[in-house]
Amino acid sequence: MTDAVPEAVARFASVAAEYCRWAETDPFDRDAEGGQAMKLLVALYGSALDLPAVDAAEEFEPPGVSQQEWDKVYRRFAALPVGYYSEIFNPLTVPPEEPVVGDAADDCADIYRDVKSGLQIFSAGAWPAAVEYWRENFRIHWGRHATSALNALHAHATHAA
Repeated sequence: MTDAVPEAVARFASVAAEYCRWAETDPFDRDAEGGQAMKLLVALYGSALDLPAVDAAEEFEPPGVSQQEWDKVYRRFAALPVGYYSEIFNPLTVPPEEPVVGDAADDCADIYRDVKSGLQIFSAGAWPAAVEYWRENFRIHWGRHATSALNALHAHATHAA
């Protein structure tokens, strides 16, 4: 791909790479993990909102993240200060539905899978296809995981203080 990568795309790729590096390292202090998770989730979410709409000329299927890789990252996220939490699946339903149980480790591991897969496309030089992949998965999948995990981590941080 000879087109220059737009600044917003390069910024998202940088934040995504930082998130993935963090997910692939050994955890540290639980409260510090929670703070790092909140910072990275906010940065990912915010930079995803800035991704431009593109029309990729070619389809690109990433190798993806294996189940073993996902399992390893999921276990790593057990170090978060929040595990299971309660949430309303659809906040637009009034009166509210019954609460469901969320899992912060699952949220963060699913975000990792979606973001890492897009990074594989980006690293192959097909940045428009990476942007389409990131935008679509943000819209249908990981955006919800990010806001749910962030809500639970924020509740923990403000109740622990």
